[in-house]
Amino acid sequence: MFSALVEPSYHVPLSRSLFVFAGIGMGVGYAEGPGTGFAVAPRLGLNVMVGRSGIISPAAFFQYTTHDSIETPGGTALQVSSVYGTQIAYTVMW
Repeated sequence: MFSALVEPSYHVPLSRSLFVFAGIGMGVGYAEGPGTGFAVAPRLGLNVMVGRSGIISPAAFFQYTTHDSIETPGGTALQVSSVYGTQIAYTVMW
């Protein structure tokens, strides 16, 4: 699975070096089989300052990706794939 998302997020300081954040990423997702679709991914995590210029960001996310609609005898169904997981990132500011 591959995705490219833009994520606005809100950060709340818990101390001078610790922040909690929540965001919702939106963009394009691809899964082998169903193909490309619109992706939405809520994310919750922490920003931990390391020294004067580093930030470690562990987070958990759940991503929904919509795909083509499918015609069924009872009507139309939207095909959706989902994935969840954790991630960790390191940022250097200068």
